[in-house]
Amino acid sequence: MTEKTLKHELYKHGSYLISLKESGSSFINIDDEIKKLEELFQLASKKDTPPFAIGEYYATEDGKKIVKILGNVDNQIEYYVYDAQYGTFKKWYIPEKDMTAILPDLAPATVEQIATFKRAEQFAAKGRKWSEFKKGDKVLNNNTGRIGIVESVDEDGDAVVNYNSEGPLSIRDYKCTGALYLDLIQTAEEPQELES
Repeated sequence: MTEKTLKHELYKHGSYLISLKESGSSFINIDDEIKKLEELFQLASKKDTPPFAIGEYYATEDGKKIVKILGNVDNQIEYYVYDAQYGTFKKWYIPEKDMTAILPDLAPATVEQIATFKRAEQFAAKGRKWSEFKKGDKVLNNNTGRIGIVESVDEDGDAVVNYNSEGPLSIRDYKCTGALYLDLIQTAEEPQELES
């Protein structure tokens, strides 16, 4: 049965249930049946939406995987995926027809999920996992606009930053899980710019 035929059959059956309800029939719980049909109709309708738009972000229902579609060449979808469960950020290619089989519950990503993806992308570009800081990293504090150097990182990923003339901040004075208020400007491993 094609999707169009399925939708037509759902519509016909729904119309029949509505007419039963209007006639006062108490043979079946019509409201429950109508609700089930509406859910099935929405499910059938989802399959007609365009598969994946280039440049858009999608996430799995549990939010553990966030995807950005990069392109579609010769029916191969090119995409980045951030896997929050494993902290990995990778580029993949997959036949368009297989995308929903591999990631069956993808839906448009929320603003928060897109922000998480972009942060993972920023760290991956520097060879790091999401919000992974190391001693010697140059960071920007988004709360204060100050730039500093990471002095230490605890087991939770919270960083103590030295803002030069102001001395180091104590972790108990300024703690944020995963140091989400910090942006990584330059890793400790990257060559440092010489100040003239």
